[in-house]
Amino acid sequence: MITISALCKRFDAPGGKSVEVLHNIDLEVPDRTITAVVGPSGAGKTTLSKCVSLLEKPTSGSVLVNGTNLSVLTGADLRKERRAIGTIFQSSALLRRKTVAENVALPLDYLGVVREDVHKRVHELLDHVGIGDKADRYPGELSGGQRQRVGIARALALQPQVLLSDESTSGLDPEVTGSILSLLKTLRDELGISIILITHEMDVVRTVADQVAVLRAGTIVESGSVRNLIADPYSQIGRQLLPVRSTPAREPETLLFEVTYGTRRVVPADWVSLLTEKLRARVGLLGGVVEDIGGASSGRLHISVTFQGLQHEPQDIAAYLNSLGLHAKALNAAPRAQFEMAETA
Repeated sequence: MITISALCKRFDAPGGKSVEVLHNIDLEVPDRTITAVVGPSGAGKTTLSKCVSLLEKPTSGSVLVNGTNLSVLTGADLRKERRAIGTIFQSSALLRRKTVAENVALPLDYLGVVREDVHKRVHELLDHVGIGDKADRYPGELSGGQRQRVGIARALALQPQVLLSDESTSGLDPEVTGSILSLLKTLRDELGISIILITHEMDVVRTVADQVAVLRAGTIVESGSVRNLIADPYSQIGRQLLPVRSTPAREPETLLFEVTYGTRRVVPADWVSLLTEKLRARVGLLGGVVEDIGGASSGRLHISVTFQGLQHEPQDIAAYLNSLGLHAKALNAAPRAQFEMAETA
């Protein structure tokens, strides 16, 4: 487990002043989980990455890996404990004149591991990441995805407890990105390691992350499990993770709702039909998306409700949807009807 507490980072600026790039960062990444850190350019993601790996010393605060505070260590003690964190770089950062096996062996050679053990460990790692047949190739002979797998194998060489992936899928095509993300999930599950995923790609977060933290202007402004944030009708990152593209309803008397799948129950597959029967109204699906995230259905949709007889109050409609395991938010009701129903157990 990695725990970041009250972490701040300031840099010196001209005139004897300082610029605070990170402010009071609190973040916990449990074992066997992938936590994504997202945010716009200039938010502080790169600085956070360097502070977590201790390439930059935090100005204040702590970085603990399984209870050991790395941020107070120096010299040989820091170098020893920093082995607990492996880093996967955006460009894989391989040495072009060394073979795949030689690149993966670099951390082991640095520590003076005997040659026989290095050879065994390197080939185990290459097999683990699916490129055991590429040991004698050079980086220039590999595809982008294969080079990234070499980078992952090298990051695992010292058996770290935490993997820090800094934009590791940026610039890769969707198929290769999918294979790298699948590999990261396998490493999480089989090796039991914690993974911090620095990224700007919402598809990556939705596909692989268990948790997500949003960094803006050096501060974490929103965080939580991916499923919970997607299920929250008012979560900004939830909307970015699962955006809705809908067709506007044309009837002036139509009520519009945003419907979000909750997290505590299985939603009936025929909930639109059930709502239609309950209201005796015409229910239209204007747009949305439902996906399997974390082993359960998650979704956000826009619906229209056009009454053909007796009308119902928006809050009554929301209460019924709530009973089916859904959140509902009126999009065009009067101000008094703007609401969010609490999800039932």
